[in-house]
Amino acid sequence: MALAPEPWVVYALLGLLLAGLKGYWLYRSARTVGFPQHVHLLSTVVTVGLGMAALWAKPPPVPSSWLFTLCLLSAVAYTLSSVFSAVAQRLLKFDLFNSMIRLASFLPIAYFYFALEERPTIEQWTGICSSALPVVLLTIVTSSSEGDSDARSGLIPLCGAIVSLSALQIINKLAMAPDSAIEPLLFAVGINILAAPVTMGFILIKRDRAPLSSPLLWAGSIAGLLNITSYVCFLSALRTGPASVILPLNAQHIFISTVLSQTFPTRRARIGIGLLAVWVLLSVYLLVRGGFHAG
Repeated sequence: MALAPEPWVVYALLGLLLAGLKGYWLYRSARTVGFPQHVHLLSTVVTVGLGMAALWAKPPPVPSSWLFTLCLLSAVAYTLSSVFSAVAQRLLKFDLFNSMIRLASFLPIAYFYFALEERPTIEQWTGICSSALPVVLLTIVTSSSEGDSDARSGLIPLCGAIVSLSALQIINKLAMAPDSAIEPLLFAVGINILAAPVTMGFILIKRDRAPLSSPLLWAGSIAGLLNITSYVCFLSALRTGPASVILPLNAQHIFISTVLSQTFPTRRARIGIGLLAVWVLLSVYLLVRGGFHAG
């Protein structure tokens, strides 16, 4: 008898793929077009535009004050994480920051376990631990070479960024509770509208001016399309699926963007990335296996 996936599995895997493609596209745009903050701002504008067009075609229920509150809290958490991340990246090595910040996808699991009473299966717990292991190992390796005062002072903003992003993930789940009337697309548009001034603020602070060229517009438009689709898929998965499984699953998008962005010229590098691919695929399998049932 064939196994059929639950809706949250389909949304989560599609969101994972689109988020990985978005990460690759932002990296590629930064290398070829430049002005990454401007690309991000254009991406936000396109995200809001596409979302508003979709909402106009199919109007959702009348927004409530609860929707505005959650969007505002999400924007605040996003702003704090952006500020803390900007400071931490100046003080820490990129590898250490990039590995530690991934913990924001795992820390909320404790909240989901105790507050929302989510109970992952043994296989899912194995998938959660296996997906976190590469982050822990990379953190140990990179932190062992960090001994200067800048690294120690960078831990405070790093912790602030992790806590802010963890809070953002919890707010996402609260907004997408099964009994919530908030539409994923409407929530995504609301967050992007309130968070847009943050990106504009970074551009103004850096006094970074960019000519409005065709490559820049294309880069921002494609990034916006990938952003709105990946985020709506992620929110749709949270609607009916276990957040304690979906967050670690979504965190694997960094592997997709890394493989597409980097080159592996040596045999050792290709073997290493191949082994990592097997590890990631095994983790993904363990995470989503519980979402398949006999159809």
